[in-house]
Amino acid sequence: MSEPRSLQQALPHFTVMAVPYDPITRMVAMMWRGDRVRSAKNCLSTPAGLLEHGEPFEPGLLRELREEMAIEPDNCFRVEFQTIYRNDNGDGLDWVIGVWSVAVRDLQLVARNVEPDKHDYLVFMPLDELCSPDPMLNGKPAQFASSLQPVLRTVAKRLIQSL
Repeated sequence: MSEPRSLQQALPHFTVMAVPYDPITRMVAMMWRGDRVRSAKNCLSTPAGLLEHGEPFEPGLLRELREEMAIEPDNCFRVEFQTIYRNDNGDGLDWVIGVWSVAVRDLQLVARNVEPDKHDYLVFMPLDELCSPDPMLNGKPAQFASSLQPVLRTVAKRLIQSL
């Protein structure tokens, strides 16, 4: 049995990322990551985190949704793998991020900020706006980590085509 990985190791760290959306309202839930987080500070993101040692993808993804937005697995359906990308965002760590879309019943009613020590607030953005090359949120440019915005745009376009 191998030893659990540590963030101190200089190897890629596999992370799962959920793009929670409501197919009825066509909204995506995101959170503002303040300056108290390890990486991707002061920007919008979706729930993400390291897999536990030996944890399968889908249970890890649903765990992250519960831990970060209080979205229970019973509210989730249509979990679909979208893409994978690699991100070195200047924090000295090498992240390999698998991205899944997750349809959530009553997203705006069930999602809440469970980690206010890390995330300042939740936001809901229309899928259509997320497809824009320059997405706006409340009349201002939406701020994403530079490598995440094109990924979210691609995922949003795929979701719109499937709805």
